[in-house]
Amino acid sequence: MFNGWKVENMEQQNTKKLKTLRVIAFIQSALIFAAVLFILFSGLLNNKTEYFLAKSQSDNGKYVIELYEVGSPTIFKANTVKAYYSDAEHRQGTAVFSVEVDNGEEALTKNNFSIEWDGDTAILYLEGSEHTGTKHEINFDTATKK
Repeated sequence: MFNGWKVENMEQQNTKKLKTLRVIAFIQSALIFAAVLFILFSGLLNNKTEYFLAKSQSDNGKYVIELYEVGSPTIFKANTVKAYYSDAEHRQGTAVFSVEVDNGEEALTKNNFSIEWDGDTAILYLEGSEHTGTKHEINFDTATKK
């Protein structure tokens, strides 16, 4: 009798272990599935719309630069700023300069950037709530138009 009780007790323990392993496997599968869905949806919902921020023209009126924010920031992606620049009549084509600035999850405002001119060079200053200020010089004489 004692031997039969031992076998029965081992079977119960094995059954409990098997149930526990099944629950753990189910939870792991659900987490992996949720992570895959999250990655897919974050990529599909990636907004590429460009929102106008500012337009500036050189002091002599020869060059123009337009700033746009691309898409919306998320917890995984910083704000992207695109600068389209060209001569005022767009005869030489338009070049594009892109840079990221981390402003948390907030859209950029006029407080996050400024544009100054030094002859044929536009100086773009960018600063975000979670991004140290940066300076970008865009020289129109040496810029390769695309």
